Amino acid sequence: MKKKRKMIAVLAIYLENSYQTRVMEGIFAQCQRYDYDVVVFAPLVQSIHSDKEYLSGEWNIYSLINFDKFDGVIVTALPMHANGNAPIYHKLVEMVKKKCHKKVVSIDLPFDGSETAYTNDRKAFYEITEHVYHVHNCRNVYFLNGFPDQDVCKERLSGYRDFLTEHDLPFDENKVFAGDFWYDSGEQLAERICAGELAVPDAVICASDHMAVGLMNRLIRHGIKVPEQVVVTGYDATKESVINDTTLTTYEPANAVTAEEAVNLLHAAIDQGEPEIEPVHTVNTNLRLGDSCGCHCDPEYLQNRIRRSLYNVNSYIKSMQKDASVDISELLDSYLFENLVSVSGSRQCIYEIYKNAHILRPYKDFYMCLREDWMDTDTSMIDGYPERMRLVLHSKSATDWEDTQGISFTPNDPAGERSFYTEEMLPELFEEREEGTVFYFSPVHFAEQTLGYAVLTAELSQERKLDYVFHNWVRNVNNALEMMRVRGKIETKSEIDAMTGLYNRRAMENKLEGIRQFGKGKILLTLVADLDGLKYINDTYGHHEGDYAIKALAEALAECTTSNEIGIRSGGDEFILLGVGEYTEDDVDEKVARIESLCAKKGGEAKKSYEVSVSIGYCLARLRDDTNVDLLIEVSDQRMYEVKREHHKTRAS
Repeated sequence: MKKKRKMIAVLAIYLENSYQTRVMEGIFAQCQRYDYDVVVFAPLVQSIHSDKEYLSGEWNIYSLINFDKFDGVIVTALPMHANGNAPIYHKLVEMVKKKCHKKVVSIDLPFDGSETAYTNDRKAFYEITEHVYHVHNCRNVYFLNGFPDQDVCKERLSGYRDFLTEHDLPFDENKVFAGDFWYDSGEQLAERICAGELAVPDAVICASDHMAVGLMNRLIRHGIKVPEQVVVTGYDATKESVINDTTLTTYEPANAVTAEEAVNLLHAAIDQGEPEIEPVHTVNTNLRLGDSCGCHCDPEYLQNRIRRSLYNVNSYIKSMQKDASVDISELLDSYLFENLVSVSGSRQCIYEIYKNAHILRPYKDFYMCLREDWMDTDTSMIDGYPERMRLVLHSKSATDWEDTQGISFTPNDPAGERSFYTEEMLPELFEEREEGTVFYFSPVHFAEQTLGYAVLTAELSQERKLDYVFHNWVRNVNNALEMMRVRGKIETKSEIDAMTGLYNRRAMENKLEGIRQFGKGKILLTLVADLDGLKYINDTYGHHEGDYAIKALAEALAECTTSNEIGIRSGGDEFILLGVGEYTEDDVDEKVARIESLCAKKGGEAKKSYEVSVSIGYCLARLRDDTNVDLLIEVSDQRMYEVKREHHKTRAS
């Protein structure tokens, strides 16, 4: 039965990594039990991304959130806070403080004083230290931590100290080093050891896998054997821990359980008085052994992690695994980018995006919303989104390409395309649904320039989360949209007459196709206008005055051109107006009289010594498949010259 559910907003980042995957599993599992919907807002890159403009464009997705529409908010703050992104992170903190009046719960790192659910890192690091000391008999042990002021880092160090205290072993502050959770920190510590600045330890316990891999590989490069000379351990059970040349001994934390507890903290505020559901997520939270400590990786665990890490899986193997998802090889083989940029215009590009949405399977719905002026390269939007957005495509669930063929969508008449107020984020969010759903909101941008956002929906129970395929699919779309914008700007400039700002003859030829297609059955107006006495003005007053007269006629024509018409400077002082509608001769005679009047008025107001006068001829005809537009323009041109001769006789007399 369909029903409206309470909705949890989740502010996350880079959903591909192991930590976020576990967190999302816990959030989704617990929200299923409470029958909540989940809406995830997430940049697709890590917070330490080197291109700051691109990172800013990614983080802008958070500014879309209308917190009033949600019942509670969860922030996965820990992976957001890393070196190089502090200003953006603090900007996010200020935004939430200013705009959010709902309960906020953070995971593993406090977020502006919010209630925080913590993973039990203390217990984990006690067990890691116990393994290093008892199994491998290490005594001179270094501890490479993260940021010393973060609670999560204090807890990890406390687990190490707890073991030492319990076993009457000395704690040496000089053997604890600060890092940033990334490869660089491990490499820097390794360099100090290899340079002789620090004694070679028996073991190094690292607070993250990335630091451990960086340390281990740099030690090996300098000839220090791991684990024979130095035992190395990590934390997080990332895919890097198993695909590194030397597999890493690490620890898989209970992040899913922590995420379930975070949902419970929200539940207590959202459904006050309702019974709490205890976290029941089954997570094996013990050590994952590898070669880096001298133990060996469990073959089944190793095989499973490597399989999940593969971007290119043989189709036969995939069929044996009954996996309906797409891997990176299928994305590459689709020639998505080539297909997107080979089209002739923006609407065709959107249509091609729609046709290739099946690559994202499995999913329920895919939406793409763009700024209404996204093709305008002269308009910039870096912070936030405009008041209104336009839904440019909606692709429904499809397990294969054939399933998409029955959906009505054409480049000229896109199904469901509509504008909506941005504060709604996506109108479909608030519909009734039969089952709990997750909505993933991801940014669509180029560098820091915001174009819009994409929304992918799935059942909360669906195992597959956003991954490398989605990330790179969106990158292809981003680049293709920007190419359309640049191409549109170039084409616009090539179709605009520099002097008058009207279309040129090239543009007229291009737009005639659209006129023939959309004006069929209506009355076609072809109007030709030519300045009177241009040679006299040039010879008597100079070419700059002749240019003024040409511009005056162009301005008059532009002022009299309606939305169903286009004005063209076809060459020199000759202009064409084309339109489709339900014209009568009286309508056009009135338009001609207004153009003549405006020309005379502009010359008079500028106090010119000459008259700005125009001769105009026109033709009206019902537009059909066999209508010869060029012939109608020629007829209009002949009538214009008849008028010009009459004007000449009048001036001569």
